[in-house]
Amino acid sequence: MLIRDHDDKARLVEIIRNSTRFLWHACQLKDLASYLRLGGIPSRSLLEHRNMPFTRFDTDEQDRKNFVWDKVFCNLDDFGCWFAEGKGAVPTPYGPIQMRICPEFVFDAKDIAVSLMSAGGLGFDREDESIELDEITKLLPPGAGRVDRDAKRQLLRPHHQPGSNPEVSCSMPDGLIAVERLHGIVVDPIRIDDVRLVDRAKTLLVNSSLQELLPQTVERACPGYQRKALYQELADLLSSRWTVPDFDIPYETTLPAHASDAMRGWLSTIDENGLGWLLSRYCKYTMSGTIAEARASRL
Repeated sequence: MLIRDHDDKARLVEIIRNSTRFLWHACQLKDLASYLRLGGIPSRSLLEHRNMPFTRFDTDEQDRKNFVWDKVFCNLDDFGCWFAEGKGAVPTPYGPIQMRICPEFVFDAKDIAVSLMSAGGLGFDREDESIELDEITKLLPPGAGRVDRDAKRQLLRPHHQPGSNPEVSCSMPDGLIAVERLHGIVVDPIRIDDVRLVDRAKTLLVNSSLQELLPQTVERACPGYQRKALYQELADLLSSRWTVPDFDIPYETTLPAHASDAMRGWLSTIDENGLGWLLSRYCKYTMSGTIAEARASRL
């Protein structure tokens, strides 16, 4: 069921405010620069129409076929937190820059769909995949702070991919969520050529004259040093042009000799959890959208 009327939107806002408080959108450094020029989080259709640079995704062509190219996407929670907390997960593949969104933006939308299948999946039907408000309540119990993973597993259908996270797609009148609806930005703790990514993001904010977001632009906190070090080691591997091998080739056979035991152990867990496809996307998108962009733009 697509969410369209005011009362349903108000209920959705209440569910989010009582649970995770915000919605999230992840992007690469290249995309952030374009977002700030446009004044918000845009659809990929708007980026293309305005000839703005953006990171290409494996699902772009399928998004067009599924009639979601003109939608603006976000998530019910910050699923980048799982990696940061030491879980057997992949950092957010769509970008190390997470934008925190006030849920009241849904009142600006023509319609909203919350689905458990990626809109870029084969055969995705937005209306059919859109779950009910009662099901959203199960995903976001009051006070939980994040999506309930047990509830998510129960709601998954057989054709949903392992590692799928609830996805929110919106039809916005102007093709974007206005920057005024943003509450802040959280940036993964990595350095590129010894410059913190959070500082590069702040430079873009200053240059865009949207400095009101600066106080709420922070580096992601990690409970333990080891996971923060893993963020950096992964970024360094990508900077050295390491790529995820084909699924039938063990990761360790392609790692440099100096790779840490923590990196080897994490990659083994990703393999066991069937998340190689997600890791592959993370590496590809981060390299092209953030690491290469940082070096080319000299931010």
